[in-house]
Order: sequence, then structure tokens, then C-alpha cells
Amino acid sequence: MRIHIAEIDDDDASRQARARFVELARRDVVGAHTLEEDPARADALLCVDLHRHLDDVFQKRIRQSPLVRAHRRRFYVYDQRDRPVWTFPGIYVCASALMARRFRLLASGPYAELSFEEPPSPREPDLLFSFRGSRTHPIRDAVLELRHPRAVLEDTTRDPARGPDHRRGEPERYRELTARSKFVLCPRGYGAASMRVFEVLRAGRVPVILSDEWLPPPGGDWHAGTIWVPERAVAELPRLLEEREADWPALRAGALELASAYAPERLWHHYASSLEQLAARRGALVRPWWAQRRVIRYGVERAGARAGLRTTGYV
Repeated sequence: MRIHIAEIDDDDASRQARARFVELARRDVVGAHTLEEDPARADALLCVDLHRHLDDVFQKRIRQSPLVRAHRRRFYVYDQRDRPVWTFPGIYVCASALMARRFRLLASGPYAELSFEEPPSPREPDLLFSFRGSRTHPIRDAVLELRHPRAVLEDTTRDPARGPDHRRGEPERYRELTARSKFVLCPRGYGAASMRVFEVLRAGRVPVILSDEWLPPPGGDWHAGTIWVPERAVAELPRLLEEREADWPALRAGALELASAYAPERLWHHYASSLEQLAARRGALVRPWWAQRRVIRYGVERAGARAGLRTTGYV
């Protein structure tokens, strides 16, 4: 598949987003899909900078773009916003299972770039589990109330430095706790997905995922390298992780396999393969989503603040 990387605006933020995907294409080790500079010759156009323009929630700039109007049937988006609003078929990192059911032309995917990338540490972990982060969702309030003699739980909500929530103030402290922990708690935040899941996998530790809504990306055995705990069972985490501690070596091996599946040199292949599948599905639909006359209703997530769109016809 030949893919043209597009951006909304010609500014630094958009250029940086595009440069990241161009870099991923150049680092690709699979070689099944290629980068195409000419949009007219591309099999798909992928817009990659939605998360750089949070002020344009409904992406009016995309909808009004001449590039979209000229190539609408081949246009897709990569959207890693915490609270995605449906715009076009594409890859939605924070997609929920409910969102996927509402929109047939949607694929989940990994983050294109992480805030924290650390190779697996050779040290033997001395902590059963840890969490360092801010209170961006009620589930995190419950996590920070947990207690265990071999656990460290740190609230960074009031740290004066501003940055990604788990790195506020002392990024080295986050690295240290990750290396010292067998299991790292990964509760959802503003969005259903958590970047720290992929950071923890890359560091060779086992993520404990606390997000009932998140739809993980395809391409890996998510139960072999992670532990999924329902949000309602957060109080049981110390006991559950003690029971699973004997499985840690096998889980760590599974986590490293997952990290390899979503390594930077394989991300381009993952995204392109997702677009290829969406394109095949898109061709089977009778009517394009923009031809629908009946409009869209909003749903509000129970934690509030995340808006979702739903169409009444084909998408």
C-alpha cells in the first residue's frame, strides 16, 4: 500500500507530527508498504496531526480542506486525542469498544511516539507494584488509596512542574520506580488509553491495565504480557498481584513480545496494515458516511468530558 502523510496546517506542530510518521516509514523493517509523496498516486492519505490542534475539536479544518475534497474516498486520520471525536475513517488510539461498534471504519492503534522510552532494566525488581501519576480520573483516586508493604504509590497532581502526568517534577523518579517494579499500574486518565502501557512494555515490566473501555490495538497477545483488572476491582489489586507474582517471569516474556510487536521499526507496518483493512471494509459499504442526512447525536462518558459522535447510517 502506498500512503501519503498529510497534515492539517503548515505550522511547526503539524510538521513535527508529519516528520514522526515519515521517520517511522524510513525505519520500517517489514517493507510491505511504502511512503508516497504525491497524494494523487497514493492508495491512502493519512492525516496525522489531529492531536496537535486540540482547539479544533470537530476538525472543521480537515472537513474544509481542498486535499480532503479531492481525495475523500482515500482519506484517513490518525487520532491520539484523549477524547476523540469521530471525523474520518482511521486509527483512533483512545478508541473504546463502544466507539468501534458505532463506527465500522475505525481501528485501534499504538501511540506513534512515547514520552518515556527506556530499554529493559537488568536489575531484579524489589517492588511488587508501583504507580506515579496525577488524579486525572476517579479510578486513579482509588489507586492512590491502595497500600502494600512492597508498593510505592505517588501522587504528582500538585507537583509544580507541568508535563505529562506521570513525569511531572521528576522524570528520573518515574524511570526508577518502573525499573524497581514487577507490575506497574496503568489506570486510564483523561482518555481510555494510557501511554504508560506502551512505556512499561518497552521497559520490560508488566502493565496492570485498569480501563474498562479501552480497545487495545491488534497484532499482539495482550493477555500474555499484561494483566487486565476491572475498574470495580481496584481495591483487590494487592491480593490479585500477590497471587500472580509467581507468573511474573512468563508475563515479562509476554510483555517483551508485545513491546517488539509495537516497536518503532514496526509501527509503520502496523498503521499501513490497519489502513489496508479499513480500505477493504470501506469498499464494501453502500453509502459513504458524509452522504447521511440524519445527523449525529452526542454521548457523554460517565466520567464526563469526553464527547462521542454516532451516525445513523454507514460510515
